Amino acid sequence: MAIVYLPEEKRDAVDMREAVEKEGRTCLLLPGDPCDPSFCANVVERTVSVLGGLNILVSNAACLHSQNDLSDLTAEGFDRGCHVGGVLID
Repeated sequence: MAIVYLPEEKRDAVDMREAVEKEGRTCLLLPGDPCDPSFCANVVERTVSVLGGLNILVSNAACLHSQNDLSDLTAEGFDRGCHVGGVLID
């Protein structure tokens, strides 16, 4: 399994890796920005290289910009929330 995560979410990613490895599986952690196309291309290359292939892609990421009023949400925050993705499973 390969997990793409934002660097500030490292603790959660490490916890997930430990759970996966406890089940006897390999877990590759790939910190970075899933909104960056070059990062995503590198993720696929590294996953294939380390794990030998890519069988399933699950895009299950989110970016929360909680506001009390919709008018407080910036265009950048809205855009970022719509363009986040990334968990790769081998």
